[in-house]
Amino acid sequence: FRLAFEDAAARWSEVIVADATDQQLDIPAGFLGWIPGYSGVVDDVLIDARDTPLDGPRGVLGRAAGLAVREGQWQPYWGFMEFDTDDLELLYDQGRLGDVILHEMGHVLGRAGRQRLRPARERGWTRHRLGSLA
Repeated sequence: FRLAFEDAAARWSEVIVADATDQQLDIPAGFLGWIPGYSGVVDDVLIDARDTPLDGPRGVLGRAAGLAVREGQWQPYWGFMEFDTDDLELLYDQGRLGDVILHEMGHVLGRAGRQRLRPARERGWTRHRLGSLA
């Protein structure tokens, strides 16, 4: 699935070309019960992503939100994405996984709908650092 994440990040990099200021980010390990620790500079956005059971097959495919924004403006520099474990293989087989990831990245970037943080369940996360996204 990694290529689908990389393709979505590349697509957003084509659409959002402005650079954003680097941000210091310090996240304690286990934040919200599942997020790995991180301490460093973010250029331009850091997105944590994982698969987790949401609502079973063919319901909610994923959800995402920005968790930290640059002061004075809605410009996220850290967020998360969750994808329903029960839907991942089907989305991949149908060739739709990249579209869903692209859509959820839009939520993290503040480009797609209202943002809302929901509780997350602890399960295997993969961190993807995406450079050159505003």
